[in-house]
Amino acid sequence: MRLEDITGKVLSQALAIYCQHAWPKAAEEHIRELTTWDETISGEELLVRLNDESARTEGMDHRRYTIRGGNERYPFMKLGVEEWIRRGEFFLYVATHDEMELPEDDPDYGAWQKLRHQNAKLKRKIEAAWNAAGLPTLKDTKTMCPFTPGEKIAIIGENTGYEAETLAAMLGEQGYNATITASADYFLKQVRKCHPDIAVLNSFVGEVPGHVIAETLRKDAETSGIPIMLIISPFDRLDHSMEATAVLAKPVTTEGLKQALNRIREA
Repeated sequence: MRLEDITGKVLSQALAIYCQHAWPKAAEEHIRELTTWDETISGEELLVRLNDESARTEGMDHRRYTIRGGNERYPFMKLGVEEWIRRGEFFLYVATHDEMELPEDDPDYGAWQKLRHQNAKLKRKIEAAWNAAGLPTLKDTKTMCPFTPGEKIAIIGENTGYEAETLAAMLGEQGYNATITASADYFLKQVRKCHPDIAVLNSFVGEVPGHVIAETLRKDAETSGIPIMLIISPFDRLDHSMEATAVLAKPVTTEGLKQALNRIREA
């Protein structure tokens, strides 16, 4: 959706759906508390009502705006409006804001993973409801990225739903046949079985950090030569990208993806 098409009415509808799922017992209260705009405004006038979290990655600007809506179990979840794919194209998405890595021997590890699983499930429900209501989500990227037939294979390890579908669609536009899994074990099994042209890892694949899986691939003689693309968020530690052939920062854009693929081809 172009910036001028994002109106107060669209954002109000998105926020209402968010709160109905995140705060089912107190949705109306949270909608009133979080709505700071008139339904008639749009574009830049609307965005100044949101939290500006715009960042610069690899010398390229992108725009990111959020509302910290939280949910019944976790106060840091956000509704996001952000540029993806191409400059000027904005999409709604839920930022779970829970990618902090805990060691398995931490006493809070089990509870933290349970919370992350609940947040991921809630994120999928909200984004699916937005999509069903005709609001712009990353699922729409499938229609924006025409598939280019090719023999190259990509296996994507993820834990975030529509973001992975976006990446699969964008890789498809570059001639890759991409498959997606949220299981670290299945990801490793498929990489060993298929020897893909690219193994793509999100910050987490299910409960397992992407950099841990990358280290496993590099230590295994059978998979050590497979190119690894690591997708990182602004909260990831850069030293965790040591095993990657190319690092791609979110939000994924066509330009950024092409640059990452070029680095892989040149490696």
